[in-house]
Amino acid sequence: MMAIILCRFRCTRQNLPRHLFVRTKVTLTVGIAKETYNVWESRAPITPDQVERLQRSSHERIRFLVQPSAQRIFSNQQYQLAGAELNEDLTKADVILGVKRPKDPSDLIPHKTYVFFSHTTKGQPENMRLLQECLQKKIQLFDYEKMVSPASTGKVQRLVSFGRFAGMAGTMDSFHALGRRLLHRDGANTPLLACPPALMNHTLDQARERVKQMGERIAVEGIVAVTGKGGTVHGGVMEILDLLPHEIVTIDDLPQLVSKERSGDKREPERKIYVAPIGTSDVYEHCSANVKFDRNDFRAHPCHYRPLFASRVAPYVHCIINAVYWDPRFPRLLTKEQIRRQFERGNDRLLLLSDITCDVNGSIEFLERTTTIEEPFFNYDPLTGTEVSTGIGTSGITVLGVDILPSELSRESSAHFGEAVSHVLEQILTTKDEEKVSHDGIDTSLLSPGLAQSCLTNSDGKLESSYRYLYAMLEKAPPMNRLHRTMNLALKGHLFDSGLINLIADSVVDNGCTLSFEECIIPSAKPFSGQSMSSVVLKIAGPDDDVLKAVEEQVESLVRIIQKAEATVVRKDALKPVAVKDNPIEQRVLLLGAGLVSRTVVSFFGKQDHLKIIVASDSDKSSRATASVSSNAEAVTIDVHKDPSSLSTLIEASDAVISLLPAPIHPLIAHQCLRHRKHLITASYESEEMRSLGDNAKRSGIIILNEVGLDPGLDHMSAMKIIDDIKSRGGKVTNFSSYCGGLPSPDAANNALKYKFSWSPMGVIRATKNDARYRKDEQLFEIAGADLLSHATPFHYAWPDLALEHLPNRNSLAYEDIYNIKGAATVYRATLRYQGFSAIMDIFKRLGLFEETPLKGSTWIDVIKEQTHNFGDTGSLHGFLLSKTGNAELASVAFQTMERFGMTSVRPVPTSSSLVDAFCKVLENNMQYERHEHDMVLMHHTIEAIFEDNSLERHQSNLRVLGDETDSAMSKTVGYTTAAATKLILDGSLRNHSGLLLPTFPAIYEPVLEQLAGEGIVFDDDVSVSSRQWIQED
Repeated sequence: MMAIILCRFRCTRQNLPRHLFVRTKVTLTVGIAKETYNVWESRAPITPDQVERLQRSSHERIRFLVQPSAQRIFSNQQYQLAGAELNEDLTKADVILGVKRPKDPSDLIPHKTYVFFSHTTKGQPENMRLLQECLQKKIQLFDYEKMVSPASTGKVQRLVSFGRFAGMAGTMDSFHALGRRLLHRDGANTPLLACPPALMNHTLDQARERVKQMGERIAVEGIVAVTGKGGTVHGGVMEILDLLPHEIVTIDDLPQLVSKERSGDKREPERKIYVAPIGTSDVYEHCSANVKFDRNDFRAHPCHYRPLFASRVAPYVHCIINAVYWDPRFPRLLTKEQIRRQFERGNDRLLLLSDITCDVNGSIEFLERTTTIEEPFFNYDPLTGTEVSTGIGTSGITVLGVDILPSELSRESSAHFGEAVSHVLEQILTTKDEEKVSHDGIDTSLLSPGLAQSCLTNSDGKLESSYRYLYAMLEKAPPMNRLHRTMNLALKGHLFDSGLINLIADSVVDNGCTLSFEECIIPSAKPFSGQSMSSVVLKIAGPDDDVLKAVEEQVESLVRIIQKAEATVVRKDALKPVAVKDNPIEQRVLLLGAGLVSRTVVSFFGKQDHLKIIVASDSDKSSRATASVSSNAEAVTIDVHKDPSSLSTLIEASDAVISLLPAPIHPLIAHQCLRHRKHLITASYESEEMRSLGDNAKRSGIIILNEVGLDPGLDHMSAMKIIDDIKSRGGKVTNFSSYCGGLPSPDAANNALKYKFSWSPMGVIRATKNDARYRKDEQLFEIAGADLLSHATPFHYAWPDLALEHLPNRNSLAYEDIYNIKGAATVYRATLRYQGFSAIMDIFKRLGLFEETPLKGSTWIDVIKEQTHNFGDTGSLHGFLLSKTGNAELASVAFQTMERFGMTSVRPVPTSSSLVDAFCKVLENNMQYERHEHDMVLMHHTIEAIFEDNSLERHQSNLRVLGDETDSAMSKTVGYTTAAATKLILDGSLRNHSGLLLPTFPAIYEPVLEQLAGEGIVFDDDVSVSSRQWIQED
């Protein structure tokens, strides 16, 4: 009966005398604002059920005013039935709640208390107008992001977090996109196609059920990497993935999974998805090889660490779900350049990036913008580095970047949100006088510290003490044309608790400078506790260096005076990652040569602050251009033949010498290095003259390291990595074949030879004259240089999109000793070219154009007539070519090529010392790369081995590198390799070695290959295992 009476009272209260409601007097009016930030934002800060419960539990001391909204997940009627009042006007509210900040800050009502996500505490420029509006209107602003509560571990945690729901929604949205991409790539009609986005489900339970049903029908294998292991977002992702048949794997398992997939196994795919949860320690390592990963050190000094994601994860997965916390202090997981290089190598496994963190150009750099729920995807082309279309697309990488993913599960996320907000309102209620409602805002001294610290501005129109540093962002900046100079100051300590940051901001403004936050980490913890050390990097702009120096000195003085801050300050005008060494000191590298490869070497060393690079060549212009790549480099002009004294001085002042000069000059340089006991590194083949210096080098305690380029260099290292692995498991190499070539990229291979030159063609011509010696299937082959070009064979072991041929390369059998593979049935090394190259070059060779004989004739047609004895009996050059080749098509192509070169006309022959010299000039003039064209480097190994159980392993290793606008593929593969090997010597990693070395042992090839992977030079390895049977090669 009592319940019935109470219900009647509640329903008819407006008709009853006011004295009956003394005990239910309203003391706090809460407004719920409609969301205007995004049309798809359907969340609410508190649900109708929570409204009803709060009114009941507070004995109706809390009342609610709700702005009507059609986009909110809960209807206006639901709030009315819960006891709230619908009203567009919230001026009677004491506290106004929202989820997101309002789209138009002018909509804020003066003298009110607001609670929403403001995104202002890092001085975000786009939201400074919002903050200014709050101050001018004397609004008290609380920010959910700064609300914290104690955790059972003694640490603090965010009071409100939507991460779990973002993770769940993002994962469900990814399924359909992944299904579409697999359909286009493999023609696979998978159950993923039937999975609707999270938004299409009425409830989370319904969404879960649909995912389960999809899992029952799944019959594909895919590899999904999930970053942010241990975080709330990651937990939401795994909550959905757990509904599918899946297997948890580590990133160490990924290469084997991909190898198994490529092995040609025709079995039915397993009914599961492979999931690789990734923690920070999995994808970052300390720059010093002997220092283990330490989470606390990583957070404090992220520049001491380098990312491994591009080499350990990205090449192997179909989908990345990014849930990792990131800010600009940390190295990116995956850059645009790294993913471009991966796709250039032909590795396009990565189909989908679901970036739930939504850090634009953040940890995954190619998230270039956020997306909307209406258009959640865009298609990114890694090769061009651009967005090519909205939607899922059929190639490249599909990118999801919705910044309000929890809105797709708005009913459940609002309920979660509202539980936390309910506790906030209950706490605010305790600060109110029961007999009157205050209009002076909320007394933060009566709130818990975790809630009080979330108040940014007060009702007096001022920033709260912890956020006074934001005044510097709000001050009208001096005219930008006066602020020519900037500096960065890195501070760590109790910067906000002590008020130090506010004093620093005042000092900056008083000196006529501006202040912005490059980095800002403000932990949530009890003031002056060990956990409350903040870390910031301030970018200060001023009119000149003197003013900045004065500000720097004032900041240093404040750090000393405010002792309770326990602060440190370091000026860091160049915040770039550097390798960490014990007591690093400046080292000097002398780089001899200033060609294209040298530029890449300087670029590599430019990342090392403690290194000075001296670029020396006989061309002042070239030296300066190469040195301009890095601020750590300087140019010197020297002719090493004519000025040995200056060369000696430069070598004496250096810690290591890199010679990229022609190989015949290396012994001259080596003698000077021996004299001054300085290390020497070259990319050239080890000559007999260099070998004769080995004992002297060992006695002097220096290293002379040769063959650390592409070929030779990378071929040694990649091959020996496989060979040593085979031997370590008791295997014996039975077949070894290695192929390498520097070629135009396919779109640049647009002439008959399908070849172009970036330097003198003489080296290519000389290589076609070398004798070749190799063994194949236990049969010895010896080919005279005169016949080499006629022994080209089609290549079909990799890159089916390219029509390639291979030519035997010198004495392959010398590598039996170098690689310790004596007894192998096949030992073969070859040069790669596009098909047709060798046949045409062979015709030029038969015409005598490769001979170092004097020119006979002043025009090309005269020279050709002389070389062909006036075309023999045929009467024409075309007829002569046909008679020599017996192939009409080949003769026509050769004739047309010579015609295009001007060699069938009365065009004058360039002044030259010999026929081959003149021909080289023709090739150089007609076969140069155009400005928009790029080169390509290819390398392939096939290595077979037999084991004691008679099993046979076949290893295939592929490298494909494309040049770009900055560097050619050749300069990358040679330059980065040479530089990485030099860095090993400078770091002391080879301190136990001396004498003449090749990069054929693990102490060199392991760290060098690892460093090259960081530059995007990564081998794609595949292993197949079978019973003993010989796999024949042509």
